[in-house]
Amino acid sequence: MKTAMERAAARGKVAVAGRDLGGEFPIHDAESNQGGLLQVRIDGVALLFADRQHFIELNNIKKCNTFGGSIFVLEEYGEHSRFFPLLCGDCDLELYHGRNVI
Repeated sequence: MKTAMERAAARGKVAVAGRDLGGEFPIHDAESNQGGLLQVRIDGVALLFADRQHFIELNNIKKCNTFGGSIFVLEEYGEHSRFFPLLCGDCDLELYHGRNVI
């Protein structure tokens, strides 16, 4: 995933020189107005909030894309549809997590 993020950043307008693409990033859930953390881990991505958490295993990630330099979309393989609009405070990206049926 780190390599894919680096390649995507190289094609886009995001500078990654000297930046660690793993780790924790502050996020904000626009629907619940709640702050949390996005953790990029070796085995997947975790969305952590005070009252809930959601983990997406690396092999369940269908695709990741950025749109317009400010929106990040993460799609997960699965049976149920979910959509989480998030604002990433550290990287200034609006994040959307969606789970789609394939």
